Amino acid sequence: KTFFHVSYEGLRSSQSITARSSVPGLGLRQGIFPDGHRDQISPIAASIIPFWPLPTPGGRTFSDGTADFIASPATVVNTDYFQTRLDHQLSDKDSLFGRFTFMDQTQTGPESITAPTPGYFTNVPNGSRFFTLSETHILSPRDLNSFRVAFNRNTLSQTQVAPNIPPLQFFADSPFPGNFSVTGIGLGFTIGLFGPNFWANTNRVEVIDDATLTRGNHSIQLGGNF
Repeated sequence: KTFFHVSYEGLRSSQSITARSSVPGLGLRQGIFPDGHRDQISPIAASIIPFWPLPTPGGRTFSDGTADFIASPATVVNTDYFQTRLDHQLSDKDSLFGRFTFMDQTQTGPESITAPTPGYFTNVPNGSRFFTLSETHILSPRDLNSFRVAFNRNTLSQTQVAPNIPPLQFFADSPFPGNFSVTGIGLGFTIGLFGPNFWANTNRVEVIDDATLTRGNHSIQLGGNF
């Protein structure tokens, strides 16, 4: 006698959140201050200003010369979940059970939700694999033995994507621009506090054997776990 079960679930989600931050206004980008006076833009500032996006048309302009930048970047989540199970009666005294579970999830979105800088994205894929196989043997009408092998794997990684900004390339061997911000301007150039990329993988194997002995009104359970 054999029983099997297969199931699949999938999720495709894309959610946008509107965020406001401040960038240099059109006047500041030309060296014109709110009080009307003009100043010469330094070469360093001139090399950095073009990488800030232009103010959003119709947005607010503030008294310090900065203006609204309004963005609605999407956070995309894709999930796939699959599971299969098998129960098989080998004989009157032996039965077999197996199960395999598979899950993959990938999340892609802006590096910062509250102040998303164009061109900066974070990809976070993770996955899980679970496998279990067990055999149950009836030793006698009062005694039962169960042997089980299990394997679990979990993987989590993060990859950050940043645009090529030569003036912020402080280290030639780094694929990422350096962190940069200006007081009074909400939108800055930065990679996450804990570093741009990481990868983690854990594997766990278990071998378990249990014996259950019944004596009258009493039950004794013995076993080992490796």
